[in-house]
Amino acid sequence: MRDATKRPAATPPPTPPPTPPKLATRHNGADLSSYLEPDQLVADTDRPVPRAQLTRRVSTALWILRIFTILVGAMVIYVFFSQLGS
Repeated sequence: MRDATKRPAATPPPTPPPTPPKLATRHNGADLSSYLEPDQLVADTDRPVPRAQLTRRVSTALWILRIFTILVGAMVIYVFFSQLGS
């Protein structure tokens, strides 16, 4: 006969995801890029970054966001100038 008060064994908690690597910093927390010579910094930041590959859904969402921003900006400009005459 099985005991009704007996609980099943608890599953261990899930392991947390690995933390992303931190930027190399000095002991005072300053970013190491502030310690580079100017020509080193230019050479490091002058490398081109490849264009991100976006899905059609994300690309469409970004176009809708652009159109929305233009429309809201036009509305703000219209209201601003219409209130100047009041």
